[in-house]
Amino acid sequence: MSAPSLLRRLEALRLDHGAAAAAAKRAALAGLAGARFGNADLLLRYHEILCKMAAYPDGRAQLAAVRRELRGFARRVDLARFRDQLADSGIAGTATGYNFFWMMGRYLAARFPRCYRINWEAPEFDARLKAALPLLLPWHEAEAVKRSTMPTRAIIERVRGRSSDAVFVAQAIERIAGDSFVREHVHDSIDCAYVLTPAGGNPSRTLAQHRAAPLVYCEASPAPTPIDLNSALARRPRGVRRAGVKEARALIELGPRGHAHAVTRPCGVFVGRRTRRHGCRRRCRPRVRVDRFPARAASAAAGGARLAAAAQPRAGGLRADRQ
Repeated sequence: MSAPSLLRRLEALRLDHGAAAAAAKRAALAGLAGARFGNADLLLRYHEILCKMAAYPDGRAQLAAVRRELRGFARRVDLARFRDQLADSGIAGTATGYNFFWMMGRYLAARFPRCYRINWEAPEFDARLKAALPLLLPWHEAEAVKRSTMPTRAIIERVRGRSSDAVFVAQAIERIAGDSFVREHVHDSIDCAYVLTPAGGNPSRTLAQHRAAPLVYCEASPAPTPIDLNSALARRPRGVRRAGVKEARALIELGPRGHAHAVTRPCGVFVGRRTRRHGCRRRCRPRVRVDRFPARAASAAAGGARLAAAAQPRAGGLRADRQ
């Protein structure tokens, strides 16, 4: 059976569980081991069904086979062939380009300095970055930049030192006098385009998992009854536990590692419509407190532990720390 046919077989079985379905999935996985796909769409579909099977495995053998395929996904020959077409997909071994906001860019500069770079192929920010450079440099270098006719990229290449261009910009903004709101305004006014290159272990969805979570195998297919989201949110959780500092940090990192192609903050939770009164005596919309991570790792991780423990279902939404 051809690779596309085996892939369609896996997709048809994606919601089926039980002994017969598990055996059919293992046979299809065995046939696809080492197979190469002829276009990017098939390869993307194969990646997605592997991620689904990793999240809802039928048994130990199937999970081991799926994880083996996912661990080697970045080294696939067909991925190298379709790497450009699969950019921004979140697949390991592909690039992710985005105009990251300050908090996310600050996190990526600290956590993934080897692969966090400026995307010079998107030139619309060039003039804004050059105009902001005198604010980010020592006075003698700032004066030279004001008088220089060199391109912005060439200037940054001369002054960035051993760090990448994006990391240099993030570190320079960190040194600006003022609070985090000032730095965020400067960074987001530049609106620089960035790219997370495949080199250096960039974040991806391929291997994102919470390793401390208990492993549960699916023994039966899900009921076809549609889920009422409001009722599900109102239902009390079966259990809530407090996350330690190490586990909370791992949970926070799942945000950018799994979805760097879409998110704009290191972490976050959906917050319901509940509000509370502040000292200013006005109704304020709740906001999740996510700043100062990971630059101040100790205090941030402790705050992350409180956030992870607080994010438990309640009627009307999820509860979270507010600022």
